[in-house]
Amino acid sequence: MVGRSICSRAPRRPSLEKSVLPEADVNIEIRIRNDSELDFESVRVVFPDRDEAHFGPIPKGASSDFKTTTRAYRYAEIHVNAGGRELTLQPYDYVGERELTLGRYSYVLGIQGDRLTVDLEKVN
Repeated sequence: MVGRSICSRAPRRPSLEKSVLPEADVNIEIRIRNDSELDFESVRVVFPDRDEAHFGPIPKGASSDFKTTTRAYRYAEIHVNAGGRELTLQPYDYVGERELTLGRYSYVLGIQGDRLTVDLEKVN
């Protein structure tokens, strides 16, 4: 009997901006809520698999539309332009963190001094 090796490579997941995931593949929906005193000119989130979601401008007190991803945690790499400056939340890693389960969530963003803050809320 001749043995054979099957090697498969998972395809690179496309950017969230360029694709609409079929309903069966939609696992997690994330939106941004601006809980700061400034209007956000733009918000970009980079999820753990390097998928990017652009949420556009979000006025203070408002929430964005939901974007989909298949893997997320209670925080992510987040870039916000507000008040003429860019604020970034840059995680080092996700060691010890648990992945979010199927559902809808809000990353609630605030600004304290020169620091971007994030809280996670489950949306019913």
